[in-house]
Parts: sequence; C-alpha cells; structure tokens
Amino acid sequence: MDLDTLSQKLKSRLAQPLPGAAVQQQMMARPQRPVVWPDYPGFTPAAVLILFFPAEDGVYFYLTQRTEQVQHHKGQVSLPGGAWEPGESLEATALRETREEMGIPESEVTILGSLSQLPVPVTGFMIHPFVGIISREPADHQSCYRRSSPDPQGAPGSITG
Repeated sequence: MDLDTLSQKLKSRLAQPLPGAAVQQQMMARPQRPVVWPDYPGFTPAAVLILFFPAEDGVYFYLTQRTEQVQHHKGQVSLPGGAWEPGESLEATALRETREEMGIPESEVTILGSLSQLPVPVTGFMIHPFVGIISREPADHQSCYRRSSPDPQGAPGSITG
C-alpha cells in the first residue's frame, strides 16, 4: 500500500468514533494507584505522533529509543512525544516533540487525526496519540523503525521482527 492510499484510509477511519476507552478499560492492568474512569484527575497530559513515511519498499513509521538520562521510560522504545506544555495544544505538543527528537519541522507533517487517549497509571501520564504523514523519509537514521519486511542483516537502529 502506498502512502496516499494509507493516508486516505486512515483519515477516513479516524473521522469515525473510536472504541479506545472501552477496549482500554477491558485490557488495562489493575494498578495500585486508584483509577477513576474516564477522568484520571491529576494525570499529566502528553502527546505522541505515529508518523508514517514512504521508503523504497513500503510505508513505515518511526519509533525512538529513549536514552538512560531521561526521567521516565529509560531505554524504552517509544513513539516520538512527551509532556504537554502550558499554552500549546496537544497536537502542537506531538509536533514539537517530533521536531525536538527527530528534527522534522512541524510544517512538513500532515496530521490525519487522533486516536483515543491512553492513561498510563504507572507514570501518571495521559497520552494523546496523533497520526500523521510526511512525504519523504526523514533524514534522522538514529531513530529506529519497524520494517514491514524485516532486514535479515538487522540494520543498525532498526527494529526487525
């Protein structure tokens, strides 16, 4: 599937009601911290971006590997994103964090829509995922991404499987 077809399908589906909250409630771990569905008072807003881009043999999305120096989620593989800052929208948070982590200017990203918010009781973040596309493969090859066709050589910085 090419990027234009994927983009059209995602945009259409993201315009429909999302089942996230009901499914998340069924599947979530039972945390020690009390959880009040769906409000989650005191949770810190955060945003992430699922950024699709074309490459030579398909469409991919970026994941980053967090350093050991960050406060939360050390060494974890994650979507680009982070905590909301006062005065910005959650979409702007996802775009800013993507620029800071990957060097991709906000102006190059087309946001297709958003997914259901996701509470993370362990860290107290309320994650707001956004879906976007970029028309070119980002130059930052330090980030890792999942290949639809795994590279048997296990290219440095990529996640294969």
